[in-house]
Amino acid sequence: MSTVYNDSTLAQTSDWETTPKNSFPSYELSIIFIGEQSHALQDHLTNLSSDHQDRLLRVESINQVSHQLSTISGNKVIVCDINQGENIINALLKDKTNTPVVLYSETYSSLHVDKALSLKADEYLYLNLGLENILEQLLTLGTLKARISAISGEETAFSLPKPFRKSLAKSLLDTTVALILLLLLSPLLLIIIFLIKIESRGPAFYVSKRVGTNYDIFDFYKFRTMKVGANDLRDSLKHLNSYSDTDYKSQDNSSSEPFFFKIKNDPRVTKIGRFLRKTSLDELPQLYNVLKGDMSLVGNRPLPIDEAASLTKDRWAVRFLAPSGITGLWQVSRKKESMTVSQRIKLDLKYRKQMSMSKDLKILLKTFPSMLQQE
Repeated sequence: MSTVYNDSTLAQTSDWETTPKNSFPSYELSIIFIGEQSHALQDHLTNLSSDHQDRLLRVESINQVSHQLSTISGNKVIVCDINQGENIINALLKDKTNTPVVLYSETYSSLHVDKALSLKADEYLYLNLGLENILEQLLTLGTLKARISAISGEETAFSLPKPFRKSLAKSLLDTTVALILLLLLSPLLLIIIFLIKIESRGPAFYVSKRVGTNYDIFDFYKFRTMKVGANDLRDSLKHLNSYSDTDYKSQDNSSSEPFFFKIKNDPRVTKIGRFLRKTSLDELPQLYNVLKGDMSLVGNRPLPIDEAASLTKDRWAVRFLAPSGITGLWQVSRKKESMTVSQRIKLDLKYRKQMSMSKDLKILLKTFPSMLQQE
């Protein structure tokens, strides 16, 4: 889709996160649709922006997708009906090169989420998100997840922030410290596992999908601090969410706002879980994530998929162009318990802009005294 976005594209300046929305450069995106439901989305988007329907491309087969990819310049996104056969989706994901593949359905389904995750699609979208929000997320994927340049190798019309690549020094620090800590703390880890299993049924570890560096999705490890089935109660506890920030709403007037979820004195937390959270010991399994390369010791916090999806507007999404970490500016802030959504995002953007080895070391030194925290 060749839609001109004046309020949702990446700016060229290093201070772009504070750039007024009307100063963002225009940008073009082609969207290739395959499958019945995605064709219906194409019709919706055509009605929304009929002036640019020439870049909304309907195809009937994978061969036609390949042809379109080879003939279109600039950024592209493939939108595929999630009910297409897995062979078709796998073929798209295998041959897409740098083009993101989005799985789409007209109605939300947790089964669809699981399917999108298992197939390692770049995103799952559904009609209830709203057409404007779908367009914004497709644009973000077309720039951020397409790894900056179009598959033709041509230069884009303006400079885009480059995806984060970990330096050798940061990699060595992460690997060395994580390995040493895991070895030294192994007796403590075994004791914690035993205590969790004694108090309640269920696994000792909690594994969830998180969005980290460059919007990559990975398995995130923590010690389980909640009762089994706690996620099923989340919707009924939304009214207790500590984050009710509306700062961005006044700027943007959008139905898709930044979203974080945390409950003070969460009733789902177990007794041992409350102690682990207060001492931050529940975070220790993330040292394994560091060894795997999913995370760094210092960086922006990797987010649950629903929280990350609320930050795909470009002035917020740049926080994903920094390493994801166990600790960071938010964790060492004295005011973190009273911090608003906007303040947290600003800290993430600040870290991304100012990150360096010296700052990482300072944050690590500040982390230890801040570990004994109030929940």
